[in-house]
Amino acid sequence: MKILTISSSDLIGGAARAAYIFFNSLGGLDLDSKMLVKNKASNNHSVLGPNTNMEKLLSLFAPYFNDIPKKYFSTFNENLHSPAWFSKLKANEINKILASQYQSIYNEWILK
Repeated sequence: MKILTISSSDLIGGAARAAYIFFNSLGGLDLDSKMLVKNKASNNHSVLGPNTNMEKLLSLFAPYFNDIPKKYFSTFNENLHSPAWFSKLKANEINKILASQYQSIYNEWILK
């Protein structure tokens, strides 16, 4: 079985560490698993994250770019609004990975 774990980071933050521990435990069970992260801090070759300097910069500044349009929203709705300008980039990467026959996805809570 192929399993894809998605998280915002692999080692930065408590939820990210929990997802990384979960991901490593899957490898201990001889399951083919990969982890897709926005911020990669480990040297694990099964953790997929930004590789080039441009991808790393985009990953770092994307939340700030996404906040720009919110300053011009005129609403009394207190719910979270997100223009999600850069989410399509990550969605394309996830779809490419899923096309390689992954049967299961574990998604850690991702914010920004």
